[in-house]
Amino acid sequence: MSVNDHLHIGPGGLALIKEKEGWYPKAYLDPVGVWTIGWGTTGADAVPGRVITKEQGEAFLRRDMREAENDIKKLVTVPLNQNQFDALVSFVYNLGAGNLGKSTLLKLLNRGNYEGAAGQFQYFNNARDRCTGRFGPLPGLTIRRRQERDLFLSEDMGDTSVDFVDSGQYDVQDPSCNDGTCRAERVPGRPGAMREVMRNSDTFKSLMGIFTGFMAMMASMFQQIASNPVAMILAVVVIIGICVAVYIKYRDTKEGR
Repeated sequence: MSVNDHLHIGPGGLALIKEKEGWYPKAYLDPVGVWTIGWGTTGADAVPGRVITKEQGEAFLRRDMREAENDIKKLVTVPLNQNQFDALVSFVYNLGAGNLGKSTLLKLLNRGNYEGAAGQFQYFNNARDRCTGRFGPLPGLTIRRRQERDLFLSEDMGDTSVDFVDSGQYDVQDPSCNDGTCRAERVPGRPGAMREVMRNSDTFKSLMGIFTGFMAMMASMFQQIASNPVAMILAVVVIIGICVAVYIKYRDTKEGR
């Protein structure tokens, strides 16, 4: 039996989840490429082309809330007030129980360090944006984590209000970009590989330095390569090494490392 068995999602938590998820009666791909419908429902209920009513969306949300509630009751071993519980339900509904289960947030919380746990919300704002292909902080996730933290730190169990000052600030034509990171008029589509690399000037300069050094080395070795088999083998090894280095640099840039 959990110390939090008596708790269920409250008005503050439900309002936060609905506000951040947004209502979409037709299934769409979210910013990280997951089919979603209603107020953030995923899985078998969210299939391409499906359209639902608000009554169906409400039923899906309530069902999903029960799953998130049960996950929290299993994972959290210290007493929570209503606002703390609601904030964690929003967190799990958005990120899944697996992320909470292996987090420093949960470790600190289960040690009774509520303040320390609250400070961990901010670190869960990274994802790969389906619209841009970039891995890193998403504005929508940053805002949501801040609001969850604020709700978590609200000690008055009767105070379930949430500051939704960011609501509706993005005029987005594509619901798959509903956190404002990929407005159609600003980012028409996913950039190609070279365009993505050139957007990062430091990476581009680094790659150009590698390429320039490579060309200088090749110029000095050219005459030897034509007549010396050993030099030719060395040149091939060097070329392979350069290609591997460029690939690793590009991969790390693409993954936001």
